[in-house]
Amino acid sequence: MYGIIISAAMLLAILFAQYVVHKENKDDQLLWGATFWALLAGIVGARIYHVIDFWDLYSENLWLIPQTWLGGMGIYGGLLAGSVTFAAYVRLKKQKVLEWLDIAGYALPLAQAVGRWGNYFNKELLPYSVYESAADALLFIALYFVWPHKRKLHSGSIFLIYALGYGMIRFLLEIFRQDSWSIAGINVAQAISVSAIASSLVALFIINRKHNKKIAETLCVFGIGLSLYLTYVKLSANPTACVFLECEKVSQSPYAQFLGIPVALLGVIYYLALFLLITKNLQKYMIGWLAWGIAFSTYLTYLELFVIKAVCGWCVVSFVNIVLISLCYTLLPTTPDLNLKTKLKNTLRKTGLKL
Repeated sequence: MYGIIISAAMLLAILFAQYVVHKENKDDQLLWGATFWALLAGIVGARIYHVIDFWDLYSENLWLIPQTWLGGMGIYGGLLAGSVTFAAYVRLKKQKVLEWLDIAGYALPLAQAVGRWGNYFNKELLPYSVYESAADALLFIALYFVWPHKRKLHSGSIFLIYALGYGMIRFLLEIFRQDSWSIAGINVAQAISVSAIASSLVALFIINRKHNKKIAETLCVFGIGLSLYLTYVKLSANPTACVFLECEKVSQSPYAQFLGIPVALLGVIYYLALFLLITKNLQKYMIGWLAWGIAFSTYLTYLELFVIKAVCGWCVVSFVNIVLISLCYTLLPTTPDLNLKTKLKNTLRKTGLKL
């Protein structure tokens, strides 16, 4: 049953990708060729990842290594090997690699959403497989709504959004796995997820630099909304709709106030001021304001982890939000001093020269 479902998931994703290729007026023969080699490499990479993870078992039963139909695939190994092979094949055919990777990134979460049911029927990774299937389906739906607007983004952005989204899914859902691969106490899948999230974010902001100001403004509005919600929860003593299960403990702790003011209300003021600084292009004040936000958020995170000993999901989201805004600011395209340029033009005009 495992092999049937995995095969069906692959076929469904390929057929969907072929549909997208036709809509984009691209060569479907190239798709099938790239997919064939990517699948072979992906299967090998996924199996190698799994075998290394469970080497204690396979080192004494080497004949089990090629028996992939019994289950046992490490998705990160498959994604890495498959993606590299797919890109290499497209490159050899002298086509635009990033555009084709976007198509692959669009179809991949569909394959994963269906394929995880193979783990379910194989009685593996329960309840993790069900949770990831649902999360992958949501990621696919999100990409479905982003895809029509991809021309506003740089080529490769869809694939990076997929890598970012799946990295977040895998990082969060690892807590439900009982067989996580660890090295020196570090969860390997979560470490890879963090690397995928960080590299995807940096790459997204770099290749779409012209949109960074709008992104930063949107993140500020999100921060204002989140802080308003948490302020309401604090003042009304209502339960929090929490990402994790310990928000209540954090929000009701004495550390949820600073100088008698709810920390969430300070968040509203902070994000509002940051939004005004960004919209007014007051960049010389932004670096200090952002540094203060990161420093204060780091202090609050320290209190959560080592003093309160509880993690508030919304606090983590707010911290990440400030980091993302800081990244947007760091990668903003430089703009010339318009006043200086105007003065220079006027000066040159008086001398009969042109700028």
